[in-house]
Amino acid sequence: MITIGEEELDSLIQSEWNFLESKKGEWSLLEGKQDMEVLEHVLRCILHLDLTEEKPREFKECIKVQNPDGGWPKESYTDKTSMWITTFVGLKLCRGNLVLEDPDIQATVDKTLEYVLSMQEEDGHW
Repeated sequence: MITIGEEELDSLIQSEWNFLESKKGEWSLLEGKQDMEVLEHVLRCILHLDLTEEKPREFKECIKVQNPDGGWPKESYTDKTSMWITTFVGLKLCRGNLVLEDPDIQATVDKTLEYVLSMQEEDGHW
């Protein structure tokens, strides 16, 4: 079994984050149209690395591509809502807003929750 020390792990995580930052044009809504699944994973990294206060615009930009129904599409430039993407983007915005405390993000999270709950079937599934 291979073990890795905390310092080595932190160094590896930082190296991977540096790689993500170098590819920002491929995931950031600030850079253009994007795959929301990739962005959702990057938002998770931002949360995990405690970079939320440094990257508030990455969270705020999600508001602009939310569909009128309250969901999000797989690609930021389409309007076909994906329940999977909606739940995970909504969750990341909810977690990010615990730090940011932004009323616009909160309104977006509320709209997302309304959408998700409205789509639940009588038997409990989505």
